[in-house]
Amino acid sequence: MNTPSSSCDDSGVNRENPWVGLASFTEDQSEYFFGRDDEIAALFRLLKRETLTVLFSQSGLGKTSLLQAGLFPQIRQADFLPVYIRLLHGEDAPPPGDQVKAALAAKIDAREVDAPKPGASETLWEYFHRKDVDFWNAKQRLTTPVLVFDQFEEIFTLGRTDVERSNRSRAFLVELADLIENRPPASLREKFDSGDGEAGRFIFDQERCKVILSLREDYLPDLEGLRPLIRSINQNRLRMVRMNGTQAYQAVVKPGAALLEEGVASRIVEFVSGAKGTGEQSGLIISTDALADLQVEPALLSVVCRELNGKRRARGLPKITLDLLAGSSSEIISEFYERSVADLPPAARLFVENRLLTKSGYRDNVAVENAIAEDGIARDTIDRLVNRRLLRLEDRFGVLRVELTHDLLTKVIRVSRDARQQREAAAALELARKRALEVKRRALIVVVAVTVVALLISTVIGITAVIAIRERNAAEESEKTSSYYKQFTVLRPLYAAWAPGSGDRNILFACQLANELAAKKSAIDPLLYGDIISLLDRSLDRRKRLVETDWDYQWPETRQVVGDRYSVYAVAYSPDGQRLVIGDSHGRIRVLHGGVLGDPIDVQGGSIRSVAFSPDGTRVAIGSWRGFVSLCDIRDPAASQTVLQLVYPADAKNQHMVWSCSWDVGGDLAAACQDGCAYIWPELLSKIQSGNLQPPIRLENRVNDETIPVHAVAWDSTGSILAMGDGHGHLRLWNRALLSEPTKAHSDAIWSLAWSRDERIACASWDRSISIWDTATSGQSAVPSLLQCHRQAHDQKVRDLAWVDNDQAIASVGDDGMLKLWKGSNSSELGFSEQSPNPEIWKLSYRADKNQIATANGDGSVRIYDINPPQQQAHGNHSDDVICIAFTAGKILSFDADGLLDVFDRSSQKDEKSVRIPSEFQSEIRCARFQPTINAFVIGYAHSTCNPYCGQLVVWDPQQSAPIRSCGFGAGVSYVDCHPKEPIVAFITSAGILGLRTLPDLQAIPGQPDLQVTRQNDSRSVMRLVWSNGGDRLLVGFNNGDDNTSEIQLFHLDLKGLTSLSSIHFPGLIGSIAWHPLDNTIAVGTVGGAIILQSLPGGQTKPVVAHDGKVTALSWSLDGRQLITGGFDGGVKVWDFDAGGQNPLTLAISLRQDTGGILVIGVDPEGHGFYTGGTCPQILYWPVERYSAGTILARAQRMVHRNMFKAEWARFAAGDDRQSKQYERTFNDLPPLGESQ
Repeated sequence: MNTPSSSCDDSGVNRENPWVGLASFTEDQSEYFFGRDDEIAALFRLLKRETLTVLFSQSGLGKTSLLQAGLFPQIRQADFLPVYIRLLHGEDAPPPGDQVKAALAAKIDAREVDAPKPGASETLWEYFHRKDVDFWNAKQRLTTPVLVFDQFEEIFTLGRTDVERSNRSRAFLVELADLIENRPPASLREKFDSGDGEAGRFIFDQERCKVILSLREDYLPDLEGLRPLIRSINQNRLRMVRMNGTQAYQAVVKPGAALLEEGVASRIVEFVSGAKGTGEQSGLIISTDALADLQVEPALLSVVCRELNGKRRARGLPKITLDLLAGSSSEIISEFYERSVADLPPAARLFVENRLLTKSGYRDNVAVENAIAEDGIARDTIDRLVNRRLLRLEDRFGVLRVELTHDLLTKVIRVSRDARQQREAAAALELARKRALEVKRRALIVVVAVTVVALLISTVIGITAVIAIRERNAAEESEKTSSYYKQFTVLRPLYAAWAPGSGDRNILFACQLANELAAKKSAIDPLLYGDIISLLDRSLDRRKRLVETDWDYQWPETRQVVGDRYSVYAVAYSPDGQRLVIGDSHGRIRVLHGGVLGDPIDVQGGSIRSVAFSPDGTRVAIGSWRGFVSLCDIRDPAASQTVLQLVYPADAKNQHMVWSCSWDVGGDLAAACQDGCAYIWPELLSKIQSGNLQPPIRLENRVNDETIPVHAVAWDSTGSILAMGDGHGHLRLWNRALLSEPTKAHSDAIWSLAWSRDERIACASWDRSISIWDTATSGQSAVPSLLQCHRQAHDQKVRDLAWVDNDQAIASVGDDGMLKLWKGSNSSELGFSEQSPNPEIWKLSYRADKNQIATANGDGSVRIYDINPPQQQAHGNHSDDVICIAFTAGKILSFDADGLLDVFDRSSQKDEKSVRIPSEFQSEIRCARFQPTINAFVIGYAHSTCNPYCGQLVVWDPQQSAPIRSCGFGAGVSYVDCHPKEPIVAFITSAGILGLRTLPDLQAIPGQPDLQVTRQNDSRSVMRLVWSNGGDRLLVGFNNGDDNTSEIQLFHLDLKGLTSLSSIHFPGLIGSIAWHPLDNTIAVGTVGGAIILQSLPGGQTKPVVAHDGKVTALSWSLDGRQLITGGFDGGVKVWDFDAGGQNPLTLAISLRQDTGGILVIGVDPEGHGFYTGGTCPQILYWPVERYSAGTILARAQRMVHRNMFKAEWARFAAGDDRQSKQYERTFNDLPPLGESQ
């Protein structure tokens, strides 16, 4: 067997072996590097734009290859000198700054550049800004060094392993920040201030080098933490994503076309992507369009190509054939897997095969911290498997998780696991047989053999507790192999980063699959339906600003067939925000009012390029492609329209397009035209009513004896100044008397202008930038002055912009399909960005009353966005774990382990003043419950020698100044629970004493002595104490640490006191318990993350895995139809309960909390939702709408507002028996699109 190093060897790359496998391409191998042209060009553009460029991606997507083989050769041609640096952080490593200077010195020694070497004591800023330092290349041309820091995330990991390395890394980050920000080091500034002449040695105002930081995406938060040092840290970035199929095809065929038979390249790409398309089934070559939709792991692609080529060479074949691919696909992956784990500890293989693969062979993922703590695998081993591309890391909702890189690996890993387990089982049986023979003489053959076999099986499987086997196996039995798991793979893109064109389709797929499974969810895997709803919910949450989408079909939606969609080029809200007018590519307008998109109305002049509402909201001005300006009475759009005749100059060359229309407050209308003029109709509103239309005022835009098309016009808020933007980037102002001289505002055409109320003008340009200009101080000159300019605001042309949110911000859209928001004060990005499924957004309009933006899109849609979408309700600011949530008199009470009580008023939605228990009672709080009949908390304290109230039971009324009552037991109080109807509290101590006390005086109940429910040397530990809802029964939960089982002891309460009824045994250790509202079912959450239901009387359900770790909180809905669970993993899950169903519990949805574990759940007493608390300082509210499948599906319908196209349906059904099924509507009240384009 080959060692892993052979698979990672980057040697021998040539025309006969052009794929590098898992190694990175070097600069010398650039002739074999293909498929990343767009990324190379984008990175080069960013490099030229700013000093600092950040390149980031998930692990394993080829950042190093992109830099070395893609970027480096190109920038050398442009007189840049790439200096590759991967910092060392070992104990004996030189300081990072010295490593950078050594890399530069190596370039000088190699004569790649002629320059002085950096001095040993000078900083990077000093070296690059010295007057005597210039960099001359071999062509005797000045060149700019580019410091390329690869795997820069290591400074946040390896660079922080101890205090010394942390200090060294921190010092270097300051030094690097000074260089990037062109900021002289602090020590040097002191010399400058002292006037010792040091300043004369340096050049201050020149950029002398460039810096690229390349790092893994999961370390972006660490990088952004440097923002106080490096202000530009997030201004110039490129996110590298997986290859699409077209790029992957180029990466295969371009370096090795001579080695591939026809059709093999596309089939390799299809195979690596995991797609099961028509190419494999029919033997045909996969189409170009189908290739473009695939997502490919570059590393895996390179492995497959290199392995296939190795087999070709071994067999002496001239080319890689389809037969070679078909016959060796599993073998390739199998050999890759075996090499990846061959030299690692046995625990690595066990971890991969037992934890990252379910029993039925599907990919699973594990939190890294759990893997290290529970599976005995070192972080270094995980990182090695990640580097070998067998595993990948992903940050999911704040938790770093590890999983297999690809589904292609699951089959071979499952085969390996099964074979290993068979070998180990056989060995175990043989060992058991030998040991049985040894003890035969003692007549214990059967007993010993059974015992030995049981112990051996436990060891072989790698689980230290027998019950863990039972619990995991029982839970994994729910993962049945069915067609629905194949269907579920169509939703995998919902996990991935969102890409243009995929968002709507993936949402439709999820909704369709949810519809198909809704009626049968209790008969299939209990997790499947809820997982689909959860994925859908998270996909919607990523686009949470999108409120709704409306489509401009050929015919109204009321028809059975709606026809094709027409591109929407213009949108405008009425002044009151009640109506939205759209104009499309077929010369039609439509009005969206009250959530209904009206029928289309034809307008003269071809496609519509501009719509604008009059100030009174009665009329819309419409500018068209063929030079018509039409006025439509919005109160009766079907009525005849008024057409304004423009007077064109003789040399207009029939270029009559009307690009922009704008009304002033008094009813004057201005229009911008391609013929190089702006036209103004004064007092147009009043003249229309009188029928006395006059020819317009004509402003000709001549610059340097050339007439330049006018693309944008906009009146200021007072109607005294008209701004004009033209096709060459000039900005001009007309003050009704004088047209100003042109100001060169942009390097390309200005396509939109917008005024703020304080006389600032915002410009959007085809040069991809936006700028802000001041006119308030221009005086009689009417020449604007530049305030800010944000270059590269968009990746493509900027089409439109508007002032929003009371002029605090600017919204912009462009050909990159992005809607972005910028600060109005300095044009810095606000972090608001929404990606449209279609790359072209033509126009936008702002609705002030709802703070919403509507966009006109090239895919025929109008999308409406919330600038400030609703946030999850949260309140409180606790200082420790929240251990109790209660409700009383319209208020929500939350109490934490530090003795802080937070009170939240539900009607006013405001926090009231927090109250803290007196200081002597604040430590060692173990548990607490609220008793509403006495309006007080009952608190149990743990055993501690430093707390006078250790082992005490305390009653605290936060509204009274009366003394706090307490009683002690000599042992810590483990749990308390207040009787639901009577002023009685039940408690149990760590010593196993169970008792009852009256409230508020904490007196023993006559005739009811305390019970000793555990004995000395009893291995059981007390876990929970819970009253039934009727108050007649009390549950006490115990965990048995010896055999990892648990027991619930049931007590009955009557006039005679507590009487023990029965015991119920459970697999696993108890983490939480909850009674069903009818008191006929008990829900138990285990430490291992499972849920078990016990009916009374009756049987016990199989465990269902709910959380990654301990289930810490359980609560039933008021009607008992849903169970809510919380885990220490921070997850919140809602389960549908059907006592008579095949699966009594089926997952409804998995929610998530941003930080911390869940310790308590409080169901709203009015049934409107529930509250969660725990290690997070806040209490979060989850309304019913947040976890209702119906509400989520309705939200999805509003977002996409359409059914699948025929091609989408075919893709959804591909590889499943549904492909023979006729097209179905996902949303029955929307028209079918099966025959539409």
